[in-house]
Amino acid sequence: MSRLAVPLAPRDGDPDRVVRVGEIEVYPAGLSLRIHGVKRTLPLREFEVLLVLAENAGRVIPFETLMEAAWGPSSGQRSETLKTHVNRLRRRIRSELGVDYIRTVRGVGYSLDPELAR
Repeated sequence: MSRLAVPLAPRDGDPDRVVRVGEIEVYPAGLSLRIHGVKRTLPLREFEVLLVLAENAGRVIPFETLMEAAWGPSSGQRSETLKTHVNRLRRRIRSELGVDYIRTVRGVGYSLDPELAR
């Protein structure tokens, strides 16, 4: 199966920009987020993955795109590393909201969408 390149939402330099998906608010300039209005912290790699998913909410983002966003091009990281970070992120969100906003599309990538909450 061939992979499609997914153009990501552009990141601007606006320090006041907020990316909202359901009860999650991501503040790119401050590398911070709020869940239910409460400030939370994430490790940098998990934050980068969440930011790309939030900026493209509802779209499936390929594994390679997420790896490049978190570790840079040609980082040599394995897909298992991404899987570990996504699972940690998934647990953090689920513990705060009681639902799973992250959907895995087997063999393709991940998507963040509150409509998919189970």
